Amino acid sequence: MPRRVAKMNIISVATITLLGVTWAAAGMAAERIPLTLSAAVARATSAHPALRAAQLQVEIAGGQRDASALAPVTTVGLEVENFAGHGSVSGFDAAETTLSIAGKFERGDKSKLRRTAGERRVDLARLGELSIRLEVEAATEQLFYRALAAQHSEKNATAAVAQGEQLLAIVQRRVEIGRSSLAENHTAVIRLTRANLNQEQAVRLARAARNQLAMQWGMPVADFVAVDGNLMHIPHISDLSVLHDRVEANAALLQLAGELELARVQQRLVAAQAKTDLKVSAGIRYLSELNDAALLVGVNVPIGQQKRTLPLSNVARARQAQIPLESEQLRRELFGTLVGLHAEIEQRKLALTAIRDDMVPRADESLELYREGYDLGGFSLLELTEAQNMALGLRQELVAVAAELHELRIELSRLTGDSQTLGGTT
Repeated sequence: MPRRVAKMNIISVATITLLGVTWAAAGMAAERIPLTLSAAVARATSAHPALRAAQLQVEIAGGQRDASALAPVTTVGLEVENFAGHGSVSGFDAAETTLSIAGKFERGDKSKLRRTAGERRVDLARLGELSIRLEVEAATEQLFYRALAAQHSEKNATAAVAQGEQLLAIVQRRVEIGRSSLAENHTAVIRLTRANLNQEQAVRLARAARNQLAMQWGMPVADFVAVDGNLMHIPHISDLSVLHDRVEANAALLQLAGELELARVQQRLVAAQAKTDLKVSAGIRYLSELNDAALLVGVNVPIGQQKRTLPLSNVARARQAQIPLESEQLRRELFGTLVGLHAEIEQRKLALTAIRDDMVPRADESLELYREGYDLGGFSLLELTEAQNMALGLRQELVAVAAELHELRIELSRLTGDSQTLGGTT
C-alpha cells in the first residue's frame, strides 16, 4: 500500500510539472508573437483613460439633456392660518386651512428647445470622443512605426557587426601572410568594437521604443519582443486637391460647426425665454368659523422678462458671428499646413524610391567589389571601410526616410480627420 501511494505521488508531481512546463512554454510563445498595428490600436483604444473619460462625457451630456427637457415642477401646498393664537384665535375654531396646487406654464416651446440644445451638446461630446479616439489611434500608430524603425536599426546594427567580423577575418588572414600590417588589424578590431557598442545601443533603443508603445495601454514593460509591419510600405497619399476637400472633416472644424449649431439653438431658446411664463395656483380653503369652503385661484406674471433676456440674445448673436470667422481662420491654417505636409511627403517618397531601388543596390555591389579587390590587394583598407560605411549608412538612411514618411502621413491623417489609414494592418 505505501508503495502504491508513493507511486501515485510521483505521477501527480510529474503531471503538475508537465502542465507547468506546458503553460510556461505557451506563455513564452505568446510573448514571442510579433505585435501587429491593428492589435496595438485595439489594445490602446480599449484601455485608454482619455478615451474612457470622453465616453463618460457623452453619458453626462445625455443625462443633462434629459434633465433640461423636464417640465417645471408642480407643487402641492397645505397652509393653516389663524390658530393657536390669543383670544378668539387661541384654538382651531377660527382656523383657515388651504390646500393648493401650483405650477408654471411655459410659453414658446422652451422645453423642446432645451432638449434640442441638449442634443447639440451630446453631438459635441460625441465629436470630442471621436477626436480623442483618432488621436489615440494616431499616437499609437506613430509609436508603432517608431518601434518598427528601431527594430530595423537594430537589424542594421547587427549587420554592421557581421561586416566587422568579416573584415577582421580578412585583415587577420592578410596579416598572417604578410600582405597587411598590424596597424590594419588594430583598425579592424576598433571598427568591430564600435559596431558592437552600436548594436548594444540599438537593442536598448528598440526595447525602449516597444515599452513606449506598450504604455499606450498602461503597460510599462512590453509583453512582446517585436512588432510586425512593413516599414517600406507607404499607403497611397491622395492628390492635393482631394486632400483639400477632406480638410472639412478636421476634428477642430467639426467641433466649431457643432458649436455654431448649438449657438443657433441657444438664440432660439433666448427668444423663447423672452415670452413670459405664467405661474398659476389653485386650491380650496376651509373656513372653520363659517364651517364652509371656498375656491381660490392665483396667477403670477413676471415683469420685465424680455429686457432681462436681451444681454443673452446679444451674446448668442455675437457667438454666431464669431464662430464662422474662427472656422475660416482655422481652415486657412489647415490648408497651409496641408500644402507643406504634402510637399514634404512627395519629397520623402522620391528619396525613399531612389535610396531603396538605386543607391542601396549599387552600394552593396560596390562593397562586394571593394571587398574582393582588397582581398586581392587592389584596394586599400581605407577604401573598403569607406564602402562599408556608405552601404550601412544608406540602409540606415532608408530606415530614417521611411520612418519620417510614416510620421508625415500620420500627421496628414490627423489634419484631414481620416481614420482609414489609422489602425490598419500593414
